[in-house]
Amino acid sequence: MARHAHAHQASVEAKVVEKWLVITVQDDGQGFDPANRALSTGHYGLLGLQERAHLVEGTLSVNSSDRKGTTLEFRVPLAAADNPIPSANLAPSLPLSREDHTYV
Repeated sequence: MARHAHAHQASVEAKVVEKWLVITVQDDGQGFDPANRALSTGHYGLLGLQERAHLVEGTLSVNSSDRKGTTLEFRVPLAAADNPIPSANLAPSLPLSREDHTYV
């Protein structure tokens, strides 16, 4: 972020929403136009993040505009649709309730 966004502040939030791990990264940097493909030439950071999200059956959304910062939101399933979340006995460290849990 410091290298490209020239941000002064950034935050990372991780929370469990139903069967998803949602990770949000925000900064107050210079922002950019995500639709501008010229910005991607020679830069693979966002492309790499999108590929990683896809590999784990998740998504990456990018919200940014000039001089208004950037927000990245990763949504990753806690378990595949055909493989239910293990019971609390098998994975006691996972918060398995449907309540939102936020870690800042």
